[in-house]
Parts: sequence; C-alpha cells; structure tokens
Amino acid sequence: MFYVLAGEYAFTADGRRFTAPVGTFVFMPRGTFHSFVGTGAIEGRLLHLAVPGGIEDSLEEMAFTSDGSGARAVGPKYGGDRSSGQTT
Repeated sequence: MFYVLAGEYAFTADGRRFTAPVGTFVFMPRGTFHSFVGTGAIEGRLLHLAVPGGIEDSLEEMAFTSDGSGARAVGPKYGGDRSSGQTT
C-alpha cells in the first residue's frame, strides 16, 4: 500500500500505468509486479505500508537498479517471480 504525501508518481502494476497525485492511495495485492517513479515538478514523498511485514528483508538485499535486475534477483527467494509478477 502506498499513499502519496507530496509530488506525483507514475505507477506501473501488472503492465498497467497510471498517475498518482498527492492524496492518492494505491493498493497492490500481494504478488503484483509493480514499479513507480516520481513525475511531479516537486520532490515526491510516499508512505509505504506492507502488511504483513517481511518485505524489509527483500528490500535490504535488493539493488535498486533502473532495469529491475535487483528485484528479479531476490524475488524467488521471497516467494515471487518478480520478472513475471507471479507468486509461487
């Protein structure tokens, strides 16, 4: 779950792209392959909630690369194939 506190973001979820301005709440079901990028004229801020917890382990291992290779590398370890968006 994401809440846009400032700025504007472009989210992609399972191949669909949408814009999320300030005040937008975005829900991503477990296993949804997603990405986001700030697109607004001002610096963006997001509040991210992960329930249940555990995503922090994968985030620590993930190298944040623009091509998504970090997510693909750790995805299978944490129960998902991040290259296809499928959970195992």
